[in-house]
Amino acid sequence: MRVFGEISALLDQSHSADVRALTSSQFHVADAAALLQDPAVLLYVSAILARRLDGANQTLVELMIQVDYPRKMIEKTAEDEGTAGGQRCPSFLRGIQSV
Repeated sequence: MRVFGEISALLDQSHSADVRALTSSQFHVADAAALLQDPAVLLYVSAILARRLDGANQTLVELMIQVDYPRKMIEKTAEDEGTAGGQRCPSFLRGIQSV
């Protein structure tokens, strides 16, 4: 079962996305107030949101790793050039910290 509109129901906001079915589909429209009164539904929606958050966190970590490696290479190159030529690290690299 797929759930749509749970964030808008929980936050009492309008929907932020549209859904399109590629095949013939059947949908059930639920009353947000009624859903929020059912502990089983709340637990189900919480599990969905937890999986989404976990996936977003994993993607963020992967992106940070992808960005961090090239930045470290740039810093190392700048340090090597700075040491050999008596130059300082470029200003755009100063203050950048590794994750």
